Amino acid sequence: MKNLVFLLLAVCLIAGCGRSKAKQEGEMAQKTAYFERGLEELKSGKVADAMKDFENAIRNNPRDSRPYLVLGRIYIAARDYQNAVYSLEFAKKIFPDNGEVRMLLAESYDRSGKREEAIKNVQESLNIYQQKRDEENFVKALVALRFLTEPQTQN
Repeated sequence: MKNLVFLLLAVCLIAGCGRSKAKQEGEMAQKTAYFERGLEELKSGKVADAMKDFENAIRNNPRDSRPYLVLGRIYIAARDYQNAVYSLEFAKKIFPDNGEVRMLLAESYDRSGKREEAIKNVQESLNIYQQKRDEENFVKALVALRFLTEPQTQN
């Protein structure tokens, strides 16, 4: 009798875990749906619709750095560096070991006239790329740092 109760309890736990996992997968799919739709809108040239989807993705899953990163890229392309910085700073908080976020932040800060912040972010990206042994991006960051730290010549 004890074995039967234990067996029933084990079956109930396993069945409950299965439903819980399926529910979690459904919730995750729902959380990423706005992001995925935003990418599709962006591919088809509907930037304003894509931005709304990315903003909805952030509301549904504020811990996902991807929508912040894509919004930052959109803002940079639109030369809206203040919003790019705002979006990318959130991405940096969520995903502090992402060198790409730091490089985009550096570009945004530099283009908005904040050279020291740009240099700081490139240096941070260099550390990240060095730790990850990402030679290709490390070299790109070195080139960016050299550009930012060399005196600018005026023609």
